Amino acid sequence: MQRRHLIATAPLLGLLTRARAAAADPFDGDPHKSHLWPPLRTDTIGAKARWRFDDRVQVQGPGFAEDPMNVPVSVRAELDGVQRIVVVVDRNPIKKVLELQPVAALPVVSFRFKLEQGSPVRALVLVGGVWHVGGAWVDSAGGGCTVSGATRKDGSWTQTRLLLNAWLGAGHALAHMAQKPGGLELLRQMAERWPFFDDLLAKLEMVCAKADLEIAELYLSELGDYRKLFADLRTEFETGNTAAVLDGEIDGFIESGIRWRRSEAA
Repeated sequence: MQRRHLIATAPLLGLLTRARAAAADPFDGDPHKSHLWPPLRTDTIGAKARWRFDDRVQVQGPGFAEDPMNVPVSVRAELDGVQRIVVVVDRNPIKKVLELQPVAALPVVSFRFKLEQGSPVRALVLVGGVWHVGGAWVDSAGGGCTVSGATRKDGSWTQTRLLLNAWLGAGHALAHMAQKPGGLELLRQMAERWPFFDDLLAKLEMVCAKADLEIAELYLSELGDYRKLFADLRTEFETGNTAAVLDGEIDGFIESGIRWRRSEAA
């Protein structure tokens, strides 16, 4: 009778043991200790999927997102036979931000996305029926639909109205490519056929429209001898017209580059 009682209570004891373990670690071993991870994982790969945290899945992003509208992230999986890569964000309205099937390509991808607030950014990599998970924490002050991007928590980037980190160097980089044989035609084809590149150009135009150099100059004047620095920034900004580059108007970029090199030599 006692033996039958022990056999009957064994499943119950097992359930209690698992319940205690779950209560002891509500994060399922998550290094970022996010309460949202368990339900997010279930919604993404299913409750019965096999998975594990794996340092070979590397996610890299900025420690702080200066521009929440354009957060750069790269994912690298140092694994063989990668079937799928899914990138999810715990604290975001759109939680699944990317899904990729590398096929014969390397399991490496870089992209930008909008981050609503500070959150773990995770990559789930499927290999042989097991999901390997890696992630990184990216902090952000948020952006929303109406608040200007490129902002720190103290508001300094928004106040200067320079938005420097969003556009600096973009015009010269495009012009450099356009000067190469066949480069201009390639840029035009990319703008017409590749949505990611077209979106990048649209965002560059947007942040340039938001910037106000007159206000920015007032803030830079507090730095002391700012005139040479601001002159260089104004030249870069005024020649950073992506539409002009695609129209083949690159003389302004070339001339400003020559002036900049001469000033550096002096």
